[in-house]
Amino acid sequence: MMGSADSEAEGLVSRSAVWGWRRGRRSFMKAGVAAALTTGAGVVAGCASATRPTAVSQRIPLVFQAAAHGAYRFALPSQWPTAKQLLMTALSPFLAKYPGIDLKLTNIAVDPVTAILAGTGPDIVQIESRAGLIQQGYLLDLSSYIKKSNLDVQSLYAGGSLGVAGSGGRVYALPYYTETTAMVVNLGILNQLGLDDPPAQWDYIQWADWARRVAVALPAAGGKGKTPAYATTIMSVAGLTIPAGFYFAGWGGAIADPSDPGRCLLDSAASVACGEFLFPLMIEGVAPPLYSGGGQMVPAEFVSGHQVSAVDQQGFALRDAMALGSVEWKYFPMPTWPKGAYNFTNANLVGISVASKHADAAWELLQWISTDPAYERVMMHATLYPPALRALQAEWVGQVHAVAPVMVGKNVEVFAQMAVQSTLVPEFGTVFRASETQALSIISSSLRTVLDQKASVPFAFQQAAKSVNALEEVAVQRASAAVAAKKTFPVVGPSVAQVAPAL
Repeated sequence: MMGSADSEAEGLVSRSAVWGWRRGRRSFMKAGVAAALTTGAGVVAGCASATRPTAVSQRIPLVFQAAAHGAYRFALPSQWPTAKQLLMTALSPFLAKYPGIDLKLTNIAVDPVTAILAGTGPDIVQIESRAGLIQQGYLLDLSSYIKKSNLDVQSLYAGGSLGVAGSGGRVYALPYYTETTAMVVNLGILNQLGLDDPPAQWDYIQWADWARRVAVALPAAGGKGKTPAYATTIMSVAGLTIPAGFYFAGWGGAIADPSDPGRCLLDSAASVACGEFLFPLMIEGVAPPLYSGGGQMVPAEFVSGHQVSAVDQQGFALRDAMALGSVEWKYFPMPTWPKGAYNFTNANLVGISVASKHADAAWELLQWISTDPAYERVMMHATLYPPALRALQAEWVGQVHAVAPVMVGKNVEVFAQMAVQSTLVPEFGTVFRASETQALSIISSSLRTVLDQKASVPFAFQQAAKSVNALEEVAVQRASAAVAAKKTFPVVGPSVAQVAPAL
């Protein structure tokens, strides 16, 4: 979702890579949607329900924000009629089971906060980040629903894909697609340089040693005056000078404390050790600086040979099939880190608005969307969205091969393997409680001094943590005061209009 309330968190997404994928997918989507509509009944007919919700005995209206501006291009007016038909096909098994629910799909193209405050917002809201609506208190905590329905969310979904915020592991949203990352490698350049391919499985030491050997060989092949070529890339928090959270988790550290999002942990020994390993790779020119391209694969840079290897996202499989056809390349798994296999995840999730008048019925639909294979299967077959359900990962690989045969032999299987076997760290697992944008800006500025060789990793990390923790302490106090003030007057829905005017 891309709107006023979520824009701060959503702005952290690496837009260049995301937009490249979405543009490349449009022409395919028309064919994919048509195919899904033709085969939709057959696709969902073979799906056994993962849960059996209690029956809904009365007719209940529900509004489902099934498409949003930042989530996928279904929100565009030109595509919405066809997309709506596709989505209704996907939802047909649920509606057949619960004829008492009157479901309306909407393609709200902006953040729904205004509609929620006015009492006209959707019951079920689609979100891309774990901040925004969650931090502002506009989504229900689903923990009690999950417990009552006996959902084993840890075994259903790829780890880290849940919409979790705050202490106690409270869950505010469930995923319907989840993607992870792999390392895409230009094998053609390696052949030219006379270098070996990476191993089928590698740890962080092997990865760094391999990248340094490639970096040494590159200048001899590049010549003077050419754009610098890099052996590998390091994924960052949306192009800021901050390594992505999964690197820190791989060392046993974190950017922010998951159990206390107001506390920065960059000054921990584990986080500092992570920085002392990663930053020399950038200072030496083995990898580009973190504020250059977000550390992800850029097709034009990869094809031109300026990226010998790079971090690539699972959701970009179709883009790669179209953009990299002339290059000899292959996917390799991300390295394992000192504490094991940790990897990035990004997810689209659905939650329930706090203003919903039919939260129980909304839960029945939400859990069906996220637990029954029918909905994810239709989305996957029509758009190649990687599924959130672990059980569908292998099927996603088969669908990619069917849609883009050129991907056979490219080892897209590693994505599915890592989604199941790695500990996935959410893209927005670095959420700070009260002032995320300012906190990340402080960290980015401080860590840039390391790249500019004006400060050591321990000093820069400690200074960043000290400044952010001081900022968060004040911001949390102000946020608590604001929450207390809001309780003195109604702020949601028709109750606002019932307040007597001041005389």
